[in-house]
Amino acid sequence: MKKKVKSPEKSFQNVCKDLHTVFGFLLILNVIAAIFVAIGSIGGFIDGTLVFWDYILMYMSSAIMITVFNYLRLIFKELKTSETPFCMEASRRIQAVSETFVIGGGVYWISSIILYGLQYSNALPTNREEVPMDATGILYIIVGSIIWGIAYIFNYGSKLQQESDETI
Repeated sequence: MKKKVKSPEKSFQNVCKDLHTVFGFLLILNVIAAIFVAIGSIGGFIDGTLVFWDYILMYMSSAIMITVFNYLRLIFKELKTSETPFCMEASRRIQAVSETFVIGGGVYWISSIILYGLQYSNALPTNREEVPMDATGILYIIVGSIIWGIAYIFNYGSKLQQESDETI
C-alpha cells in the first residue's frame, strides 16, 4: 500500500496554519497573564509588599510580547495562503517584529536602568535590600537585531520572487 506524499507547498501551508494557531493561543495567554499581573499587583500595593515600578516593567514586557505574538500570528496567516514564503507582506511584518523588539527592548532597558538607579539610591521606596538589575531589555534588543537580519533576507527574497514572477 502506497502512502500519499504531501507536496512541499501543502506541508508548508499546514505548518503555517499550525503556527498561526499557536501564536494566536500565545497571544491570548499573554493577555490573560497581563490581567493576572494587574490583579496581583493591586493586592501587593495594598499590603505594601510590591513596588509599583517593578510592575511597570512587567507591563512593558507584556505589551512587547503581545505585539510580537500578534505580528507573528499575522505573518503565518499570510504565509498559509501564499504560494511562497517570500511575499512582501510577510517580510514587512517580520521587519515590524524586529522593530518592536529593538525599540521596545531599548525603552525597557533604559527604563530598567533608570528605575534601578532610583531604587538603589533610595529615591524610590522598595521593600527589598537589593534591587536586581534587569537584562530583559538587552535580550529583546539582541533578538530584534537577529530578526532584523532575517527580515532583510526575506525582503531581498521577496524582491527576487517578484522579479521572477514578472519575468515569467
